Amino acid sequence: MEVVDGGRNFHGFIRITEDDKWYEVTIVKMMDGFVATFTNITERKQAEEKLRSNYMELVSARETLRRLNAELEDKVAERTRALAVSEERFRLVSRVTNDALWDWDFVNNIVWWSDTFFHRFCHEIPGKPPDRKGWLLRIHPDDRAATEDSIYAAINSHQTQWSREYRFRREDGSYASILDRAYILHDPNGTPYRMLGSMLDISDLKKATEELARAKQVLEEKVAERTAQLQQLNEALETSNHELQQFASIASHDLQEPLRKIHMFANAIRERYDGQMPDDVRTHFNKIVRSTDRMRALIIDILNFSRLSAEVSFFKKTDLKVVFAEVVDDFELNIREKKAELTAGDLPEIDILPGQFRQVLHNLISNALKFSKPGVPPIIRLDAQCIRDKDFNSPADPYGDYYRFSLTDNGIGFEEKFADDVFKLFQRLHSKDRFEGTGIGLAITKKIIERHNGAIAVHSKEGKGTIFEWILPKKH
Repeated sequence: MEVVDGGRNFHGFIRITEDDKWYEVTIVKMMDGFVATFTNITERKQAEEKLRSNYMELVSARETLRRLNAELEDKVAERTRALAVSEERFRLVSRVTNDALWDWDFVNNIVWWSDTFFHRFCHEIPGKPPDRKGWLLRIHPDDRAATEDSIYAAINSHQTQWSREYRFRREDGSYASILDRAYILHDPNGTPYRMLGSMLDISDLKKATEELARAKQVLEEKVAERTAQLQQLNEALETSNHELQQFASIASHDLQEPLRKIHMFANAIRERYDGQMPDDVRTHFNKIVRSTDRMRALIIDILNFSRLSAEVSFFKKTDLKVVFAEVVDDFELNIREKKAELTAGDLPEIDILPGQFRQVLHNLISNALKFSKPGVPPIIRLDAQCIRDKDFNSPADPYGDYYRFSLTDNGIGFEEKFADDVFKLFQRLHSKDRFEGTGIGLAITKKIIERHNGAIAVHSKEGKGTIFEWILPKKH
């Protein structure tokens, strides 16, 4: 309408979507009408579109390339910084370490040496380091061939590590003992191309080892000499112990014989002239009889104590319930007289020296009955508990290796400060006129417990009773 009514020409492009064709249209007014020209430009339009698309792809590729190039530059810069830090760290390590570091480039056959190498072995200028041949020439002639063969064998057999000990000549002509270790690097095809290693000077260590070997040898000689001396002393001690035992037996017999006569004659005089004796004379005779009884008991206890060290016995598994019953039976009259109550918990079977352990219970129960409160029936209780460790504070453990025993009484007790003294030989806490005894029984008890690889302790409070505790291993 603009062409016809307005007299303007029209030039433009239209697309026919049905057949996807492009046309260039020109319309020119002619008289009362118009002339329209349609030119098919589909191929040209497609070429333009392709050119435009290629241009856009080119622009996008250029932007991507610019971005990748910037990222690559950043990574290169970062890698360069990291490499510089790594090289600086390696340089510092090579300076402070006692090892002489080396780097062998197989491709160019160039060897780099750290400063330590020159300080320790070779005073050449670092800018002119020795090559591999120069390194080999410094190895002791007796070690050179074996060292060279071993390093090439490691390279040619695709090994990743190499190690060798050899002697290396210093600048002054002396030789250092070297432990050389290296890693062999391979490319993806398995071809070795580089070797990094360190030479450790072990001269001082070798010298110390040799001196130590000469010393473990001197010590062995001294130990052998000392062992021979101890063996001689042991044999002499065994002979002395045997003679002492014989002397003790003879002495005890000789000592007890006059005691028996004193006891017998004193009793005979007392019984015959009892009605005619003044009171003070009768008292003296009674003291003589009691003194001879105590002396005889003392001799017997001393013999028992001395025999513990020499006695040869064998540990065997023993039911302690049976042992406890036998000991209680020994005190039947005393228990009945004092109306005592003796009980026991669940006692185990354990490896012991039966005769000696029976003596332990005998001594402890005897003490509990002896030191009871006047007019108060003694209550004595024996218990056992399986524990983990050889410790009085050890927790209970049914699978432990030890037993903790306790014998409790309600007797007169004693002050806790005397707890260690009661186990000393001839130690008494009470007057012998009030309580009979020799002061040896608990010393014997402690020695027996220790011979069983055990431990014993006592807790008491005056007027509140006493608790004896001891620990024994399950097995020997």
